[in-house]
Amino acid sequence: MNILIVNNHPDKESFNVAIASAFENEAKLAGHTVNTLNITDLDFDPNLRFGYRKRTTLEPDLIKAQDMIRKASHIIWIYPVWWGGLPALAKGFMDRAFLPGFAWELTESDEPVGLLKGKTAQVITTMDADIEEYQNLQNQNINTNLEFIGLEVVKNTNFAPTSSASTEQINLWLNEVKTLAQEIGKAVKV
Repeated sequence: MNILIVNNHPDKESFNVAIASAFENEAKLAGHTVNTLNITDLDFDPNLRFGYRKRTTLEPDLIKAQDMIRKASHIIWIYPVWWGGLPALAKGFMDRAFLPGFAWELTESDEPVGLLKGKTAQVITTMDADIEEYQNLQNQNINTNLEFIGLEVVKNTNFAPTSSASTEQINLWLNEVKTLAQEIGKAVKV
């Protein structure tokens, strides 16, 4: 399986980076091809300055990211939940990269169609709030966005609260990530 890990945390020393690394290492050991895209390493303007009225030229890093998405059969979407949603740069990435003609298009009857059909996705989030308050709303939000572009979300995993987690808890979560990577071919539908 060709896996793309999209790490949406801007801090290169974050727990999200540890999650991405653990998943990547374990998935490679399981025989998968794995690429990682760290949004913070990309050079692009996150603002969709003209909406869809006028196209802004894509920067080389966004063109490369789109190519990586095209080639992937399974996408792991990792991000911290801040103020109930994605970090700003992650939202900007979605705005700029998931464009009409690449990720979706409108039919003649103005119905949106996801162009990334046939691919699956997994979502791994970290946060400091109570999971139960968050889980339904946030999973619905990200799943709706990913499913809009045609991805089938097969698994959601939430780790919280992270800021008060012990080293033992962090290691338990990283072991869970390794298990997710080992079982990627058997992903359970949510």
